[in-house]
Amino acid sequence: MGLLTLLLAFVFFAGVAMTINEGLWSNTILAFIIIIAALIAIPWGYILGIVVIVAAQPSDEHAWAFTFATVWGVFALSVLIMRLIADRGSRVRMRFIPQLDKIGGALVGLVVSTMFTSFVAVTLVLLPLKAGVWKTEEGSEFQQKSMARAAAPIYTALTKFYGGEFADITD
Repeated sequence: MGLLTLLLAFVFFAGVAMTINEGLWSNTILAFIIIIAALIAIPWGYILGIVVIVAAQPSDEHAWAFTFATVWGVFALSVLIMRLIADRGSRVRMRFIPQLDKIGGALVGLVVSTMFTSFVAVTLVLLPLKAGVWKTEEGSEFQQKSMARAAAPIYTALTKFYGGEFADITD
């Protein structure tokens, strides 16, 4: 559990490093893309994962890996398609006052990093941790709370967007 917390911290700081110089326009588009892709990937990747599990018939202890892979595959495909559409639809980058672009870009870059880290945490909490592959009880209280806090933004968006239908996946 400690390594998962460290992984989330690494993902967050890598996300900040990758988005800090992108500017307000690019980071805003990327934030929307990540949120929408997560809203697509988790439920549809879960459904596709069930289909793949039925077709592949893996052992019970490895079935979660198929769902995990399909959720991430749907996420990657969704981000790729939406990024291509955004790049084609907006060939000219919107210009802002340089100070606003620098400060706003950094702040929205933090949002992008938070949302991506939250997606990583949700996929870790919902799939391998719920499957019992990794034990949450072995982690300290800080580690358990940090996983829950990291997963909160995307999990909240999922429950608000899908409502009660999302509860079927989390049980």
